[in-house]
Amino acid sequence: SRIQGTLVAQGATSMFSAGEFWPASCLCIAFNAVPESRPLRRSHQVCARRNYAPTEVVKVANGRRRRLLLSLLGSTAVIPGSRAWARRKWQRGLEVRSMDGRLVRISGAITNSGVTEALEGLPSVWPFVSADFRRWDERDDALGFQEPSFERHIDDWARLAMEQLYAELLAGAPSNIAVLDVCAAWDSHLPLDLSVSRVAVVGMNMQELRANLRATEALTQDLNCRPKLPFGDGEFDVATLALSIQYLVHPQEIFTEIHRVLRPGGLAIVSFSSLSFPWKAVSVWSRSFHDGVAQCRTVGTYFRFSPWGGWR
Repeated sequence: SRIQGTLVAQGATSMFSAGEFWPASCLCIAFNAVPESRPLRRSHQVCARRNYAPTEVVKVANGRRRRLLLSLLGSTAVIPGSRAWARRKWQRGLEVRSMDGRLVRISGAITNSGVTEALEGLPSVWPFVSADFRRWDERDDALGFQEPSFERHIDDWARLAMEQLYAELLAGAPSNIAVLDVCAAWDSHLPLDLSVSRVAVVGMNMQELRANLRATEALTQDLNCRPKLPFGDGEFDVATLALSIQYLVHPQEIFTEIHRVLRPGGLAIVSFSSLSFPWKAVSVWSRSFHDGVAQCRTVGTYFRFSPWGGWR
């Protein structure tokens, strides 16, 4: 498997660069916040940083100001394993901004992939309707989490690439940071040497959450029923949402909540994959299975409007 892309977003006007990761199927989108049945999946990733010092301001409905900058690393049109894939000369390495505007280098990023321009021309109005978030199986999601699952839903290469990405994004982070893992399970994929004072995990099965060795607190909550997070404003430095975004029926509300609980300059990392339980994936995601470009645009749009101008 391979990492299909990474999108990094940090405040103000849109700027884009792109690349791809190898080996593992993982897209990462990094955004900075500006003051304001079990899924089976390989990993795409998305990161976001909460903005703390906007240079270009946009007024939003709540009166606060936001900056937006987007960078994308994405997938290729060449099929992995094909001769064309083997012949392709990859260009690796990209500098992106992490927490508090620090520049970090993502060594595995491939900057000549096929989704380099996937986030250009994102919509200026929310493009989705309620039907986009319907699913084939609308039964209670809790039915799929009655028993714990300790399987890994990405292969080892994807997991290692994801952990390396986390490590590089958080390199040089302050000591004792507070982390929120949304849609969590038994592994938060955090670097072992990351100094944390708090890791709050929010998921669907308490046995899985209690098995998470990095968790300092655990809470079960179905975000498709109750998207409001039970935390105060600005409590966290980093928020992660791994391998579950395709199942969210209220992404705008949840992304806005993640923005609220992150401190200014904090980092949000959203990871997603081209595999899922299709009967539980929302319609907008089902239409783009294995289409890294469309998935990047979907997640980029979630960030752009949740809240408007709230991420860079």
